[in-house]
Amino acid sequence: MIPNLFSKLPIPGKIPAGLERAVRDLKRKNRTKESFLRATFDFLRQKYTLSRMKVILEFPELFKTDLEYLWRRTGHLHCTNVNYLLRVMLVKSGLFKDSDIKPMNTNTWFVMPHQYLRVDVTDKNAKAGGARKEIDVDISTYDFGIPYGSHAGGLRCGSLFPKRDNR
Repeated sequence: MIPNLFSKLPIPGKIPAGLERAVRDLKRKNRTKESFLRATFDFLRQKYTLSRMKVILEFPELFKTDLEYLWRRTGHLHCTNVNYLLRVMLVKSGLFKDSDIKPMNTNTWFVMPHQYLRVDVTDKNAKAGGARKEIDVDISTYDFGIPYGSHAGGLRCGSLFPKRDNR
């Protein structure tokens, strides 16, 4: 079974120093859940990409769960791996609980398993019974034209080739 696809990996107590520094810097500039989520999305999409060819060629990378290893990488990172990093960053910011983050599974091209996250950004100061606000986050497919707040699935997978200029 692919780690982190059908279940959540635990959030570690200690995280790599560089990752901790990134969380601290992002939180300094983004005090709300929604702005922190967007800033973290932008940060990770600039550090990591998805290569449709490497999804197959680097299949064994799906099974890597060491946070230090994932953090040190640049370039291609599978959806489950980048989502794990995003979950860790959100929870370690102190703005989110792990229960605010739901891994969602779908298939791209109807056959390839794919994961995105649904994140609850409801303001904790909102009145009880107020409307919840959730945002779908799919960092892996952004370069293929899937915008922030949406996700790939079925035939809605964006372009065949990445568009690095949509950053």
